[in-house]
Amino acid sequence: MEQSNVSTQMDQLNTAKKLLTLENQAKNGVNWFFWIAAISFINSIIFYFGGGLTFVMGLGLTQIVDGVVFGLTQDLSGGMATILRGMGIFVNLLLVGMFVAFGIFAKKRYPLGAGNRDGHLCH
Repeated sequence: MEQSNVSTQMDQLNTAKKLLTLENQAKNGVNWFFWIAAISFINSIIFYFGGGLTFVMGLGLTQIVDGVVFGLTQDLSGGMATILRGMGIFVNLLLVGMFVAFGIFAKKRYPLGAGNRDGHLCH
């Protein structure tokens, strides 16, 4: 009987260790949302200020926005080019903000668009 109790306790301990490991992996994974958002924004700022440096990591969508804005502003000068660059930065901020929001929701363990088995959203 004592052997069974020890076995049950060891099983519970192993389960707790696995859960703690998974929790740490989830927390580390969530931080990537913030890193990618920050690097994407830095890439865009460097691009708009004419720098040649680009980080490999980042959102490809912000680079597409940057390229479209660059193409549209090639033949423009003055106010219209500045307005288009500002709009590009705004769109990039929206994209980066969306990624930050994903990170915040993931950190709070909020299931976006998913419910639990009872059909209620988890908190």
